[in-house]
Amino acid sequence: MLSRMLPARAFGARGFSALPKITTLSNGVRVATQQTKGQAASVGVYVDVGVRDETPDMFGAGKLFEKVALTGTKTRGGSKFASELESVGGVANVEVGRERTALQVSVPKGGEKKSLELIADALLSGGADAKAVEAAADGETGATIEDVILDRLHQAAFRDCGLGNSTAVAEGTPASIQAFQSLFCGSRSVVVAVGDVNHDEIVKTAESSLGKLAAGKGPVVPNTPYFLGSEMIYRNDDMGPTAYVGVGWPSVPYKSADSIAFGVMRATLGEFEKNSSIMPDKISGNRMINAMANRMNVGCTDRYRAHLCQYRDTGMMALVGACDEVAVRHMVLEFMFNTTMLAYSTQEEEIARGKRLFKSALLAGQSSAAKRTDTIGTQLLAYGRAIPSEELITRIDAVDRDEVRRVAWQYIQDAEIVTTALGPLHGMPHYYEIRKMTHWVRY
Repeated sequence: MLSRMLPARAFGARGFSALPKITTLSNGVRVATQQTKGQAASVGVYVDVGVRDETPDMFGAGKLFEKVALTGTKTRGGSKFASELESVGGVANVEVGRERTALQVSVPKGGEKKSLELIADALLSGGADAKAVEAAADGETGATIEDVILDRLHQAAFRDCGLGNSTAVAEGTPASIQAFQSLFCGSRSVVVAVGDVNHDEIVKTAESSLGKLAAGKGPVVPNTPYFLGSEMIYRNDDMGPTAYVGVGWPSVPYKSADSIAFGVMRATLGEFEKNSSIMPDKISGNRMINAMANRMNVGCTDRYRAHLCQYRDTGMMALVGACDEVAVRHMVLEFMFNTTMLAYSTQEEEIARGKRLFKSALLAGQSSAAKRTDTIGTQLLAYGRAIPSEELITRIDAVDRDEVRRVAWQYIQDAEIVTTALGPLHGMPHYYEIRKMTHWVRY
């Protein structure tokens, strides 16, 4: 997330929080450690491979790997793997996204090396138990309906490239999992350890655990995926009174100079859940929340969330919400009005609030060893370096109302959009009507 007004060279390490120490192994694997005080530590392996890289033959294998990676490897059966992880007090997590595979373990001080050996083994040969794979290949991933809506927005917008592959389906065979694992290589991998750790020992453990991983090549970025304006509507009047709706706009890659401004825009739109705040919804300072809470005197949404999905070469900003079936049209109108307004009449007060929320979320990512590990791993894959919080805060502070308006006018105003919805949708506006709401005729 880089601001066009403040180039990276303008920042030095002086006065900033300690950056992780990084060593690159002979096969390209980068090993990063950051010293923190306390008894908690975290170790993670992050690979620049996700469901975007799946071919038709391995569709669903990424999410299936997520489910079975810890059920046993070629050298450690399921019970042995679990026993060794338990012996160091580790709590493991596996996540496969569109462009990233992450295996992370939170562990008490002293268990870092053993944890790294285990997750490295799981990365290279996890899912070796055929019975576990067969049991897990049921298509289910535990995704919420809102997750499915966001997934379908990607399918609609990027239907001609791998970004349209579903993250809500887990299916396949041991062979397809192995094919997915064959995409892992050293140049696309990062090892991160945070805690009271010894850098040299972590490097040595990484060398022995991941040293045989082929060097490979970095991700091949084809032509920028085409963002296709379209809709994907699933009307089902029998699934209850709640309708789920998503709208997506084209955004920018994470390395774009306009990335920070998009982050501020997302935070300005914010998120909402009815009657969950200490402050009454009807007097919220967020213009969008205030309007939705007062619409029809009873409100027009149960909850919504703004998302910013950024990738190597493109991105998407989206609003996903749930409402009563009689309020579908009203919620969609508020989505479009408040998003289009970013390009026309955004106020400095709104941007200041969005910047505060953005910075709060940023600092929350530093609140534990596990979150720091995830932040460092993600930044090394995305930017090739770890970015100090102070630098990001400075870049956020540099964004003002005029910058937000410029970025919104360039990317959102009169832009192609994608829509998807699920449930009782008799009030859903037609696509062409929603598309017309991306610009205002004011004069």
